[in-house]
Amino acid sequence: MENHEKQPGSLKNILIFIFGSFKIQYEPPLFIKKARDVMGAFLKNGWRRFNDFRKNSKKIFFSIIAIIILIPIGFFAFNMYKNSLPEPITVRFKGNSPSSVSPGSESLPEKLVLSFNDSAVKLDLVGKTVAEGIILSPEKSGEWKWDDDRTLAFTPIDDWDIGQKYSLKLEKNLFPNHIQLDKYDYSFETSAFSLSISDIQYYIDPLDPAVKQLVSTIRFTHPVDAEAFEKSISIKTVKNEPEESWYKDRDFTFSVAYNDYFSEAYITSENLEIPENSVSIELVLNKGVFSSAGGNPTKNQSSRSLSIDGKAEFVKILSINAQNIRNDRYELEQVLIVESKGETDVNELMKYIEVYQLPQNKPAVEGSDEIRNFRWTDPMVVGALEREKSSRISLTSIPSEKNQSSLNSYRFKAEPGRYLYIRIKRGAPFFGGYELMKNIVSTELIEDFPKELSILHDGALLSMSGEKKISLLSRGISNVKATVGRVLPDHINHLVSQTNGDITNLRFKGWNFNQDNLTERQSVDISLAGAEPGEAEYFSFDFSRFLGTEGNGKLRNGIFFFNINEWNPRTNSIGRIKDSRLVIITDLGILVKQNTDGSRDLFVQSIATGLPVSGVKVQVLGKNGIDLLVKNTDTRGHVSIPSLAGFIREKSPTAYIVSKGSDLSFLPYEGNGRRLDYSGFD
Repeated sequence: MENHEKQPGSLKNILIFIFGSFKIQYEPPLFIKKARDVMGAFLKNGWRRFNDFRKNSKKIFFSIIAIIILIPIGFFAFNMYKNSLPEPITVRFKGNSPSSVSPGSESLPEKLVLSFNDSAVKLDLVGKTVAEGIILSPEKSGEWKWDDDRTLAFTPIDDWDIGQKYSLKLEKNLFPNHIQLDKYDYSFETSAFSLSISDIQYYIDPLDPAVKQLVSTIRFTHPVDAEAFEKSISIKTVKNEPEESWYKDRDFTFSVAYNDYFSEAYITSENLEIPENSVSIELVLNKGVFSSAGGNPTKNQSSRSLSIDGKAEFVKILSINAQNIRNDRYELEQVLIVESKGETDVNELMKYIEVYQLPQNKPAVEGSDEIRNFRWTDPMVVGALEREKSSRISLTSIPSEKNQSSLNSYRFKAEPGRYLYIRIKRGAPFFGGYELMKNIVSTELIEDFPKELSILHDGALLSMSGEKKISLLSRGISNVKATVGRVLPDHINHLVSQTNGDITNLRFKGWNFNQDNLTERQSVDISLAGAEPGEAEYFSFDFSRFLGTEGNGKLRNGIFFFNINEWNPRTNSIGRIKDSRLVIITDLGILVKQNTDGSRDLFVQSIATGLPVSGVKVQVLGKNGIDLLVKNTDTRGHVSIPSLAGFIREKSPTAYIVSKGSDLSFLPYEGNGRRLDYSGFD
């Protein structure tokens, strides 16, 4: 029984192990006994081990210290090693979607280019072919190469397939260990085959106006398969109201032509009749057209409509204008300009145009008195009575560049300030068998001719040995006041320093310094014979009387401010119309060559003969009018002038003055006018 109780699996033994036995003498639980035995053994062994530790304490102590020291050293060494390794650099790239070569082009297939935002390869690989590490699907023959450290390019041997999707995978071993990409794959699609209707129009053959057709140009991105394209074409009437019997439900026949590369097609319909009313024709290209080089067929239908105007809409008079226009002889002419929709021959149209100069006053009619100075702005108030009291105006056609034109012009002569009545009669013929379907009437005010007074020279350099006359033009002005302001010889420096220095277009710099500060003036009143309205009157002005020597023997030079003004002799006042020039009368022509070292060569030659003039006095004036240099020309008419760059402020070189006997001329030292710079030819 005792042996049975001691079996570890019995319930009794389990209860004794937990609660102990309830005998007269208390016996602690089994786990307490076990704990006591374990503790005793531990204390006994621990004491022994403690004695061993005390004997070996120095060795253990130094071992612990060594471990404590080596741990941070190890961590430090690991971090140093880790930091010595290159940190990974994330690089991004983008690529293009190459297109096929345009039909007819001799260029090579477009490259596939991957562009990286940072250096992605070792420099010693730049320019070299890449043999592995790149997978292109579908496969394509060609060459991969690093163009530079940021550009990887693929050059295909053959052109790209049409509308093909490609995928690209880059392997990690293609790049250095410290380079990592944000992605290692790329996909793109080459351009698909497509077409476009670039132009559609109603065509009238210029050589045979009876031929009228729909013509259209179709463009393709790749050479088209002609059979597939022609099967896709249809041309039908889409709008026919009011109904035109010839166009009703019509399916038009057509022909197709191509360029050499089949990149363009030209569709021409059968001959079309002129509709009475507007109709619309639609060109349709159905889906399913494809390239002869393969690839995808078109998925969508393309279409364009063409509206063909009826007889009443095809020809219209858009505008009628009466204007004053200069002809090729610079003369003003009265011109009637007719602009139309539709083209016509200028002489044929003139047969259908009637032009009248309306009376100044509106005639009295029953129930209405005469209206003086009537403004004929409404052509509908012009009736048979008004036309009867009008003057018929004849027209002269102005030839145009083309035989048929939409802009036709006619010369006429009428009184400025009056009104014209213009009627273009129904039936006027137009190109293509069309005609004007209704009468067109209009009234136009005849413009006044503008007044004009001008000097007929851009620059005025007159030869001393010539007539000394300058040509003038007047239009609409019968009285002119000419003012001649001779520049005083001592003021030529101011003439240059106080103006822009351009003697062909001289302007003063300030408002408080002008011709009055430099000249002595004389005025001449000129009365003209008068010309027809709008016609120019040409006359001249002679400077001879303003030349020569003064009473004191002082040289009277030929440098003048010349002004002409409109003048009213009754009020002795000048008008707003004017012109002016600086006129130099001399036989001494001046040419200055500027050299690269700052020196200059001055040449004087006769304007009359073109030969060099020797013995001419040459002065270079400073801004204050004092000579900086004085020399005489040699037998070649030449004077060498050193660089004057060191002269500043009041001594700044201002003008060249050349004189011989009673002849004098000048040239600004710096300025536009007649100055020539040949330094670039040294």
